[in-house]
Amino acid sequence: MLDSSAPVKDQVSFRTILRTKTRHAHDKAELSFARFRADAKRNLGWFLASQRAGLGALRASGIGVSTDLRARLLIRLDADLIVHNRPLIPVRAAQELDPLAVDYIILGSRLGTEVLRRQVFQSGDAIPLYFQTGPEPQLWRTLCDDLALIDPGSARASAILRDTRTAFDIFEHAAQAQVDHPGDHI
Repeated sequence: MLDSSAPVKDQVSFRTILRTKTRHAHDKAELSFARFRADAKRNLGWFLASQRAGLGALRASGIGVSTDLRARLLIRLDADLIVHNRPLIPVRAAQELDPLAVDYIILGSRLGTEVLRRQVFQSGDAIPLYFQTGPEPQLWRTLCDDLALIDPGSARASAILRDTRTAFDIFEHAAQAQVDHPGDHI
């Protein structure tokens, strides 16, 4: 006889739903950074300015597990932009976003940034400070645990989905807002 109080093992987690339902927005944002992947050394300053603009727009969002990391990344990006003599064109978020959406974007991007660091920078290269911050696996695990507590049918889940898409859109807009600049090269 089955125990009706036992958790259902085949229930899809909210994190899986979040990844699936925001895939299109993720891919669009990723595509807006294709020029960095195509020629990272030429587009480094532009990439750093784009990341700074996107993270800056998320600065006012609520407290989450990535709040301290967000502050450190902004400081590192500001320093990198000074080194590259790179101007920044800021972008704004229309509203404060759910902290779990912001955490998902920031902590997920750290995983991707680590992959980029390994692909772009060779031994002996001066690695920008932004790329020297690792993927923060403990924070990612904490976020995954927090997302597991979200009821996929709840209003909070809908807000997180909406705000995650919005955050991806902010980074896409941040990339489009930055103009080419002579100091972009490594």
